[in-house]
Amino acid sequence: MSITIEHTATVGAPSGLHARPAAALAEAAAAAAARGFQVTIAKDGGPAHDAGSILSLMTLGAKQGDVVTISVTGEDVDQAAETADHIIDLIESEED
Repeated sequence: MSITIEHTATVGAPSGLHARPAAALAEAAAAAAARGFQVTIAKDGGPAHDAGSILSLMTLGAKQGDVVTISVTGEDVDQAAETADHIIDLIESEED
């Protein structure tokens, strides 16, 4: 049975989710996908985008201070929560 964990996070990087922050987030989401999780990101209640795609992340247009919603779907609730926490840390990081 799949479970979905949703959390909100505030974008911390001065450049928003562009360049390095987007690459780090996409890499973490792709690693989660390899373990059987689906990771999506949405801004302002908009449509969910594949967090494993740099293009999707940059299309999202999330700027510093924007609030985004992360959803992690998978079979293992503990690993899903760990994945969500790691991705939230990346989003809230103030490093470009």
